[in-house]
Amino acid sequence: MKKDFFIISLFFLLASCTNLKKGEVAIVTGKVNSNTHNRIEIVLYNVPPQARSNTYVTELDGDSEFSFEIPIKGIRFGRISIGNFNYDFCLQPSDRIELDKPLGDTIYYSGEGAEKNNFLFYAEKNGVNESAYYSRLNKRKINPQRFFTEMNRMKEKRIQLLKSYDSKLSDEFINFYKLHSENTLNLMLVMYPNRYKQKNENFVLPKEYEKFTQLSNMIDDSKLSTREYHNMIDYLIRIKAKELGKIDETLKFKDAEHIILFDSLSGQTQAYALLNSIRSDLNFGSRYDTLVVDKFKTLNSDKPSTDEFNRVMDKHVEKQRLIKTPLHPEFANTILLDTMNQELTFSEMMKEHKGKIVYLDLWSTRCRPCVAEMPYSKKLKEKLKDEPIAFVFISVEASDSKKWNEVFKTTLTKENHYVFKNEFRSKMLDFMEINGVPTYMIFDKKGQLLDYNAERPSWGQFTERRLRKLANNE
Repeated sequence: MKKDFFIISLFFLLASCTNLKKGEVAIVTGKVNSNTHNRIEIVLYNVPPQARSNTYVTELDGDSEFSFEIPIKGIRFGRISIGNFNYDFCLQPSDRIELDKPLGDTIYYSGEGAEKNNFLFYAEKNGVNESAYYSRLNKRKINPQRFFTEMNRMKEKRIQLLKSYDSKLSDEFINFYKLHSENTLNLMLVMYPNRYKQKNENFVLPKEYEKFTQLSNMIDDSKLSTREYHNMIDYLIRIKAKELGKIDETLKFKDAEHIILFDSLSGQTQAYALLNSIRSDLNFGSRYDTLVVDKFKTLNSDKPSTDEFNRVMDKHVEKQRLIKTPLHPEFANTILLDTMNQELTFSEMMKEHKGKIVYLDLWSTRCRPCVAEMPYSKKLKEKLKDEPIAFVFISVEASDSKKWNEVFKTTLTKENHYVFKNEFRSKMLDFMEINGVPTYMIFDKKGQLLDYNAERPSWGQFTERRLRKLANNE
């Protein structure tokens, strides 16, 4: 189930940290053209072992100016969005960065901490930003030997550009950028053969890639600070588990995954991988794997992973307490927009369906797995048309009059459509730590939550039987 999730975003927060010390906050200010932009958004990617990225949004004031005060510890990479333009961005504690009025797709920063962002813009203009890596990865048509050469050249160019700029940059940024470049390269080379194989089944793995197929070659606790390293390890775990399943067809994927997690990893890399497995189970389900939890508890895990483990388990308990209770305020007070662009709360929407089971679909038109579920949803709705069940759709992306037509066409229905006014920054999504769609929930006839990770429409009779039983038993 979890492999189909389309990650849209990770938990958005409003910028507010007025009581923090100077060393714990970065300030970003500037002025932009209000005729073309009305808000600024900064996304800071997660720092392992945390899985939550942070997004800060501010609207322009009457003078087209904006200001952020962002709590921060250590160096953070991310993106800054100004209208339709997106740029790589980096912040450190005590940064005082001013954005000079951007012209078209050109941007310039001044102030303390500005030069690293001017460098990132320079690298982006030279075609070696992070997105350039993924753009090549997703094409899947490049010969693997050529891909290997291109990725290494891209890394070399990044380092050359860094050397030409390093007199203006801090040692901390230089070292982190080098580590990030190496880990991004490794991730690309680990992933590409399998991506390419999907359309070229008979290809023979080039010798250059052999190193990147073995977990033992890639484990390095000194690289724990970047998310690319953990993405690479998690990807290899899944690949190796699938390989074990092909060797022994009686072996279930979860059992194969246990073998890799327990026997093929070491050090803090193993602790972080176990933590990610636990977190993934709870994000995309409502139960955790006791064997994985018990194994994590036996390890001498570092403080960051131990703290995150405790937070994840506490959040799981908090979510479980929501079942069969009145709507939590973070649900009830979340603002929606209907197809007429009228505001209403989640609680008000649920009252419109009182006396019915509500099967809630959180989705996006940009999410392929979401769209793929819609024909199944239509078929399920037709089968249950005589039951007191409401199929409700809430999109995580903004909609206008033109967009609603796309929504109706995609979902194959014009009924019960809403959007989160604050998109992925909505209270409900943040509170439930929903970082991907599609996500399905079921509410009883009283409007109380029954399941926050419900079955998909494509599960066919299993989903149908459950909804029918709930409709008839209450």
